Amino acid sequence: MALISSLTAIGADFAIFHLLVVVLCFYFLFSIVSRSLRKKVPNAVPRVEGGLPFLGHAIEYGTNPYKFVERCRKKYGRAFM
Repeated sequence: MALISSLTAIGADFAIFHLLVVVLCFYFLFSIVSRSLRKKVPNAVPRVEGGLPFLGHAIEYGTNPYKFVERCRKKYGRAFM
């Protein structure tokens, strides 16, 4: 009986792992496709790359907004003054 319950637990962990791999693959595929379809608008404020999915740079900006804006200003220029 213990063998069956341990195999069931291993199967559930394996299924969760596969689900996680599939979700991550779709996320990266979506990221690549959305970046390639994004149009470059001249004179637009530059988009700060990186950050967490769905949160962007909210955590970094929330903890120290002056440091975040200064870092972006150094990288992207006067658009972040």
